[in-house]
Amino acid sequence: MKADICLIRIGPECNQNCVFCNAKKEVTQQSPQIISLIQQGRKDKDSITFTGGEPFLELRLLQKLVDLSASRLAQTEVVTNGHWASSPFEAEKTLKPLKESGLDVLNLSIDDYHSEFIPINSVKNAYYAALSLDLRPIIMTTRQKNSKKPRDSRRG
Repeated sequence: MKADICLIRIGPECNQNCVFCNAKKEVTQQSPQIISLIQQGRKDKDSITFTGGEPFLELRLLQKLVDLSASRLAQTEVVTNGHWASSPFEAEKTLKPLKESGLDVLNLSIDDYHSEFIPINSVKNAYYAALSLDLRPIIMTTRQKNSKKPRDSRRG
C-alpha cells in the first residue's frame, strides 16, 4: 500500500525573502483545522510534513503539532531554513524537545536563494545537531542554470 503524506503549512511568515518562494501566496490551515487533519491520520501509513514560511517562527505551535502527530502518524517531518541554529548549542537546544516529542526528519533548505539570508554555518549546526539527536537530516536545494557549482556553495 502507498503511504499518504500530508503537507501542512503552519503559516506564511518567514524571516527571509527568497525570490522563488511561494509560501506567502498560499492559503494556510488554522490550528483547529491542522489538529483535525492530524487526528484523522493512520499510524500504519500516514506521514506529515510541517512547512511554512518558516515553521520555527511558530515554535510552540510546531512543538504541539509534532507531539500530537507522533502519536498518530508513521513519520513526522519539518522543513526549515535553519536560521535558529546560530550555534551548535542553540541547534541542539531547539531540536531536542522536538525529538523528544517524536520528530523523525529535519529537512533543511539551502541553495543560492537561502544562502543570501542564512549563513551556511547555521545549516551545518542544524544538520549535525539532528544527527547527534538521531533525527534523519535531509538537505533540500533548488538549482538553476546559473546556480553556483556544488563545491562553490560549500565555501563560507
